[in-house]
Amino acid sequence: MVDNVSEVDAVLSDGSSMRFGNWDEESASAVPLAQKKLVSELIDLGKRESEEVSKRFPRVQRRVGGYNLDV
Repeated sequence: MVDNVSEVDAVLSDGSSMRFGNWDEESASAVPLAQKKLVSELIDLGKRESEEVSKRFPRVQRRVGGYNLDV
């Protein structure tokens, strides 16, 4: 997934929809405030838990199992 998907259209639990993709200063300026807040929280979560993911994610040679979310 990490090498083949550039954007995702998502429906959130509250029924709202958002498009997630490349996130830089230019693209961030065009999204609604609610999405900026959500993305910021997700980035913070990823940074905060990255060490734990690295510690617990299985080490395998061949990666064919799915989405490669650790990347």
